[in-house]
Amino acid sequence: MKRIILSLMLLFLVACSAQVEPITEPVVDDVVVPPSEVVSDDVDDSSDDSNVEVNDNEAKLADLIKANDKSRVYPTSKKLDEMDVYSFAYGLSNNINQDIEIKYEVEFLEARDTYSNTIFADDEIMMGWLVSKHSDIVTVPNNGNYVTSIQFAVGSIIANDVDVKDGTYVYRINSYVADTFHRDEPEMFDRVDIALRVE
Repeated sequence: MKRIILSLMLLFLVACSAQVEPITEPVVDDVVVPPSEVVSDDVDDSSDDSNVEVNDNEAKLADLIKANDKSRVYPTSKKLDEMDVYSFAYGLSNNINQDIEIKYEVEFLEARDTYSNTIFADDEIMMGWLVSKHSDIVTVPNNGNYVTSIQFAVGSIIANDVDVKDGTYVYRINSYVADTFHRDEPEMFDRVDIALRVE
């Protein structure tokens, strides 16, 4: 057995030491561009990059969501720092043969440190991290999708006189069939979680 292992190691070393010819870049003649055709690389610093990211996440989610998903977020978790602002894309899918009204609600679920131990965090303060609406009623078209953004701003505290700690802060989005919401137990449509990993 030792001989086989030694033979394989020797074969590996020989293969790794084989000569490899460097790749050379093709030579391109210099091209002179008249000043009238020069395009500026200047970027307008006044534009808001967060809108681009929101639109990218919504577009990615629109491509990912399937009829049998019911609801989905993109991304499901994100590494953030204190005071960061980030928008997750949230989507609902309707695979029945009529438009449907869905009520969604965002709630704070739990906080865990980097060792998965529970961290006490005040629900009201944690809901203050949510910049978007806490709930809304939306119409999901017949055999279609509805996509929106859920935006968070990581705060500096998680409870009164308790600074934010490294860990994962989980929010849940519950969705219900809107016309059953007045009942004691409304009809659950779906639920999905979002994790903010603060480091």
